[in-house]
Amino acid sequence: MENPKSISELIAEPKEKLINQIKAISALNDRSEKEIELNEKLDLVISKINNAVNEANDLLREYLD
Repeated sequence: MENPKSISELIAEPKEKLINQIKAISALNDRSEKEIELNEKLDLVISKINNAVNEANDLLREYLD
């Protein structure tokens, strides 16, 4: 027969699970923040590319006119 667990053991199990959940959530938040930063940088790059393409189109129109 298994010995009954002490109160500290009973408290430690959910506490450990909670700590692991907090760590997992923290890791997801860090990842989300990095994704947001990367998306902002990507948006900036895309915007610069669009501006360059628009300029090239304008120059081409001027040349062809």
